[in-house]
Amino acid sequence: MPNLSLSTPTGDINLHYHIATPISPSSPDIVANLPSIIFIHGEYACQEVFEAQFSDPRLRNRFNLISIDLRGCGASGGVVSKSHTPAIAANDLHLFLEKLKIPGVHVFSLSIGGHVALEWAHAHPEDVLSLTLCSPLSPEEPEDVKAGRLEVFDFWHDSSAHEGGTPDCEADLDEELISPMVRGCQQMMFSEHANPLTEAVTMTALTHASINWAGSPEILVSCRTICIDWFIERKVFNVEFYAKIKCPITIIHCEEDIGYPLRYAQEFEALLREAGHTEVLLCQVPGPHFANVVYPQLINPILSDRVLSVATPNAGDREEALSEGSEGGHNALLTTPFKEALAQYGYHSDSDEWDSE
Repeated sequence: MPNLSLSTPTGDINLHYHIATPISPSSPDIVANLPSIIFIHGEYACQEVFEAQFSDPRLRNRFNLISIDLRGCGASGGVVSKSHTPAIAANDLHLFLEKLKIPGVHVFSLSIGGHVALEWAHAHPEDVLSLTLCSPLSPEEPEDVKAGRLEVFDFWHDSSAHEGGTPDCEADLDEELISPMVRGCQQMMFSEHANPLTEAVTMTALTHASINWAGSPEILVSCRTICIDWFIERKVFNVEFYAKIKCPITIIHCEEDIGYPLRYAQEFEALLREAGHTEVLLCQVPGPHFANVVYPQLINPILSDRVLSVATPNAGDREEALSEGSEGGHNALLTTPFKEALAQYGYHSDSDEWDSE
């Protein structure tokens, strides 16, 4: 599993990442002259939440796809102190690009990942060529959503506050308390939608969480920082902040999002236009907060269209990549870097296909 060691202003970290190209589901390098998309995950989940994007030939045959576990999440390591913020996570991504010598990228973010993406595009506009923000948050956390997140954290705290976890080892969790917590997280992320992929994404995230966020009071501080403080203490962006972002922006509002109604997305769009952005698109799609998992056939074309509107892939490089390594037919799902991890929890995409529409 590829990991990149970085020295940052807030300590040394290891970022776990994958690069998927038309040639390979797990490549050491991008294909030159093809646009690259970096995926920034949301709360609770890690990069496996983008399985339905990495398996889609309409994305994989056109672009380099790069997924990263943020610091302290998934298989990435590094100190997450009480002062850790989305802005620090954004700088981690900037250093990641610098070290791998990857030129400007397009960004697809999910939920709180959008806050990281906006901080990144603001601080390093040369890095970010376009933003596609799926389920971005409201300026401030709504009280009912805040209460739900605190309830989830309380269940997690009570189930895992005892000693038992060690680095790279799962903590011994209280199953009786974990079950309602998992249901609460799934309700927030997937609403009433359930399928083998939502279950596998949930269980993969739970396994990582039992390693990263459980086992001692000190570790629980890191968990609270990322799962609570990032939400209830997040920076409120203003017009001046948005004016420093230079790239086109697409906002995807998911109509079944129980926490963040459409009006927040509309207010966000209005602020961007007030800041001088003319290339802003607000799209509405069915589905829950993490609609990219349950409705990828609606989400993925929006992402592809945004990237292609900025930079058309080099046709020669794309055809060469396809002839060397693409899998299956036009609609057959492709192998991803997450296949083995998700298969442990019953998800197998080998025979799946999506409609061409």
